[in-house]
Amino acid sequence: MKNVEKGMTLLETAGALTLLIFSVVFLLPVYSLIISEQQSIIQERTALYLLEKKALSIQENNHDTSWYVDGYDLQITYLDEGRDICVTWEGSNERKYKKCIFVLP
Repeated sequence: MKNVEKGMTLLETAGALTLLIFSVVFLLPVYSLIISEQQSIIQERTALYLLEKKALSIQENNHDTSWYVDGYDLQITYLDEGRDICVTWEGSNERKYKKCIFVLP
């Protein structure tokens, strides 16, 4: 008597499908978190670019002490020895960020 198994049983198929569904349910939120963090990194690069651009242009002319550019709030604080330029924004991950740079006159 030969007992040759061909294919999978219904129980094996249901078990494999359950494992697949659990994997997707747990990995999907992690994937969306990774995408959100990538967008925040891109926003930080943009903020640093604006900060450096403003620091270079401020050496040539005087500007207002505060302005708003596409979700980025830039502030200048005049000190005796130079200027402190700060940019603040809210990232796509709903965290507040602040970066500053000190510029000599």
